[in-house]
Amino acid sequence: MNIYSHKFIKIKQVAEMTSLAESSIYRLQKQGKFPRSVKITDNTSRWVYNEVVDYLNSRIANRI
Repeated sequence: MNIYSHKFIKIKQVAEMTSLAESSIYRLQKQGKFPRSVKITDNTSRWVYNEVVDYLNSRIANRI
């Protein structure tokens, strides 16, 4: 898969997909428990859609 096949999404979309607050997403990312964002420009970060979906799928697979 090359870089052009990735879809980038904004923090608001990530929050909507995960039902997490934006602050929780940043905290989990800092702790290494959530996919890292990609720095697009100095002031713009995005997440890779498939990585967020994979995170959600792993949470579902590992539930008790």
